[in-house]
Amino acid sequence: DIDGKRRWLPRLSIVATRDAVNDLLYTAIPLSPEEATEKVDGSSAWPGGRMSQAARLLRGVGLGGTLDYAGAGAGDAGGNVTYDLDVELLDATAQPTAELAGAIGAAGLLWPDDYMLRNVNAQLKVRHDGVTLSNFSGEYGVGRITAGGTVDLTGTAADSAIDVHYEDFELGPYVANFAPARRVEQARAIWNRYQPDGMINADLTFRVKQGRAEPSQVKVYPKNMSVLVDGRRVNITHQGGDMSLRGGQIEFRDLAVEMSSGDRKSDGIVVMRGGYDFAAEGQP
Repeated sequence: DIDGKRRWLPRLSIVATRDAVNDLLYTAIPLSPEEATEKVDGSSAWPGGRMSQAARLLRGVGLGGTLDYAGAGAGDAGGNVTYDLDVELLDATAQPTAELAGAIGAAGLLWPDDYMLRNVNAQLKVRHDGVTLSNFSGEYGVGRITAGGTVDLTGTAADSAIDVHYEDFELGPYVANFAPARRVEQARAIWNRYQPDGMINADLTFRVKQGRAEPSQVKVYPKNMSVLVDGRRVNITHQGGDMSLRGGQIEFRDLAVEMSSGDRKSDGIVVMRGGYDFAAEGQP
């Protein structure tokens, strides 16, 4: 009884098993307050035909398979809707798309063209005030990826944080797309010159603050790999340290690698420190 009037406050419980991944899941992810105030025609209003930035980011992962979910939604006297939904994905697939690459500000795909994760497991919590992805894991060949992230919808614009770890990831021409967009061709030329081959471990960090994407950061830990130098293959074995790339800035933090070629056991260890502004104006 409010102001002498009786009102019904709705509450709905939802339980589903083995439901196919589909766009209805993504459209359930709410808009940020900023997105909600944007003027759109009725056909693209939320919920329905319009997806939030968080939903487009998740859809870009390219999930396939079935999921289980359970939760509840409710309304209050002020007309506000709250909900809490727990989603679990088991033994699924994931084939990231160009939509995901664009959402994180990459110049192109950050994975091989035929890239598909298998044995994907993940847990997703969808609430009116945010989305949390946890315990995401999947396999690609001999490699493995784990990830987690959040989308905070409590502010004016969505804040996002995504962390991805690559384990035993095969090198390929896609690596050039980690460079700033206007330096991708230069990165591809370097790739073609040295023709790297082998495996790496890497950490990818992506952040959005107040609706604006920050430059992603990639830390690379070379494993057993090789490069072409003066027409001969030089083997590289990681001994310590790492290399990071953020917004065109390359930084070597005590990156130590052992070099060897031919029948030689070792040509020595090289330690790299310092940085290089890959995105600077006037750089070759």
